[in-house]
Amino acid sequence: YYFGKDLIAAPVVTPVDKSTNLANTRIWLPSGDWIERTSGAEIKSPANGSFVVHDWDITEVPTYVKAGAIIPLTWDSSP
Repeated sequence: YYFGKDLIAAPVVTPVDKSTNLANTRIWLPSGDWIERTSGAEIKSPANGSFVVHDWDITEVPTYVKAGAIIPLTWDSSP
């Protein structure tokens, strides 16, 4: 799922390998510099975009944030 231009969430929908209990996923990233939210890994995607291949636990949701994006994680709840 593409949320605006700065956030991609790619739920794991591939079958789990029985020997590793991980699912091998292939996720397309548009061009630019991206950061894998859980690991902090930086990924440079070329002008025409690229695929990222990674093994994930079925309970994880791979999330990629465009480098330099501002992603609010909480808000001020005071009136």
